[in-house]
Amino acid sequence: MPWQWYCPLLMVVGLSLLIISCAPRSTPVHPHPRYGWVSDRGADPYDQGIRIILPPAAPSIQYRYRPLPTTDERSNFLGIHEGIDISGEIGDPILAPAPGVVVESQRSWLWGNTVRIDHGRDDRGRFIQTMYLHLTERQVEMNDRVRRGQQIGTMGITGASAGNPTHLHFVVYAGPAAEFSTRHKPVNPHGYWADGVGVITCYEDPHPIPEQPLRFTYLSGCVPGDVKTSIFAAILSPRSRG
Repeated sequence: MPWQWYCPLLMVVGLSLLIISCAPRSTPVHPHPRYGWVSDRGADPYDQGIRIILPPAAPSIQYRYRPLPTTDERSNFLGIHEGIDISGEIGDPILAPAPGVVVESQRSWLWGNTVRIDHGRDDRGRFIQTMYLHLTERQVEMNDRVRRGQQIGTMGITGASAGNPTHLHFVVYAGPAAEFSTRHKPVNPHGYWADGVGVITCYEDPHPIPEQPLRFTYLSGCVPGDVKTSIFAAILSPRSRG
């Protein structure tokens, strides 16, 4: 291809992506149970061997955490997924998993409506921030203080999520300083649930949760009256957490 064609071609591709991200589109039907189900997408060996326990009342996880592999034989950039995708319907409430301060509330062509919350330090001294992507609506603004369980937005398919069922893409970042930078790296969200590593905790569960150390409750509401029933577990092969 002559080099003179590259610039117009890139412009066409960029414009096409922008149109796709902004255009109205139908919502694909969820091909899995709405509640109490954990997908195998993004499973071992990339999710650090954590045993995931999801209450049957909790919205399903349609894609697990899958970080960039550190070994050569697993290097596959297209396979990474630096958060978890929580299933739902357009307009479902999205809840803050812990107290914090909103440090970003904006829309981008790639991630759609996005919110980022600073939660302070975890028990390892790292500064933790969480991001919520593809929202239909943002209900908080910069510098707002939020409490655990406060609605911060609604689930959607904004941004470059065409062809995917409606979901919340949730990412946890850990870094050495309060100011967000490239030194903040995605970490496994399943290390922060209030009831223990991998044990997803519904906000509606009435037992008290201390403010410290930093622990999360689920981002999407569990079915009322069914929070304390027997658990559904997606169990990986027993391994060290690493």
